[in-house]
Amino acid sequence: MKKLTLIAMAVVAFAGTALKAQITVTSSNMPIVGDKFIWVYDSSGTITSPGGSGGSQTWNFSTMNVKSPDTINVVTPGSTPYASKFPGAGMAFKLSQGKSEYEFVNTTVSAFDYLGVTLYNATYGQIYYHMNPVWDFYALPATYGTTWSGTYISTMKTAYASGPYDSIGEIEYATYSDDIDAWGNITTPTGTYNSLRDKHLEKDVDSTLLHIASPPSWVTVLTTTSHYNFYSWYSNSADYFIAEVLMDSNDVAVTGVQWLKNSPAGINELTNSNGKTWVYPDPASDAVNIQMSTGINGTIKIVDMTGQEMANMPYNGKIQINTVHYPSGVYFFIITDSGGNIVDREKFSVIR
Repeated sequence: MKKLTLIAMAVVAFAGTALKAQITVTSSNMPIVGDKFIWVYDSSGTITSPGGSGGSQTWNFSTMNVKSPDTINVVTPGSTPYASKFPGAGMAFKLSQGKSEYEFVNTTVSAFDYLGVTLYNATYGQIYYHMNPVWDFYALPATYGTTWSGTYISTMKTAYASGPYDSIGEIEYATYSDDIDAWGNITTPTGTYNSLRDKHLEKDVDSTLLHIASPPSWVTVLTTTSHYNFYSWYSNSADYFIAEVLMDSNDVAVTGVQWLKNSPAGINELTNSNGKTWVYPDPASDAVNIQMSTGINGTIKIVDMTGQEMANMPYNGKIQINTVHYPSGVYFFIITDSGGNIVDREKFSVIR
């Protein structure tokens, strides 16, 4: 999907050498509202191969360079001006380099999905790409040998006044397949991580159309075919993938790499001027306690995996959250101080 930046978000939990182990990636390893990441694109040619497939692999990508960094903030759709355009989204990715550019996504227990993107175009103004069906970007839960495939159709229509035409549109028809074809250790400039590798192959047929005002009809003026292939690495210590190797249309030559540059942000890993935070019991049933080692004058917000807000209340360093009416699943809390700065965030589970 060329119109999406495919921003990668990960929360790296440690550096150094990790023991190889076969893992399972679940919905709790996907992005949450409040995440902030620095994602870097490198086309310098330091990485020439995605490495081998199979079990117990070692991928050394420590020589990746810092090129074209972008900061991505994960926000609620309601905090953007475009929530009504993507009613099924649970989160939005705000890109720092794009003017009014957001990607709208959703996480369920079975998949992480792309719903669409909006961006500002100097010629057409704010435009919207909607995916129907949505793109199942990552099947969940995933482990070595997991496969999935599908199609998505991305459409865009906007006003365009030129001669007999009043609108312009784009339709992208994509067919894709994914295969968790390897597991092992990947090393990036930020550390070494147990991971799964996803092999993604995609064929895109893109059509540009113009709309004639009278009599009303759409005319296809250009159709192109392209391929979008990549390998990406996921870890249990991440909120998204750690690195991505982009391939040519034949899945032979590397055309670029993307990797996460920023540092960790998990429990007791996020810089916390107020000390440690304890969560108990976890998993919870009827209630969960969230307590910090020192007092704070701030707020605490609870959201589910889709980004829906479950609670938002004052927080002084110790609180018991009533979870009687919470369905089974993974939930996230975000603690902010009186100035609105995030001082800690983490997840807990509810089991019925």
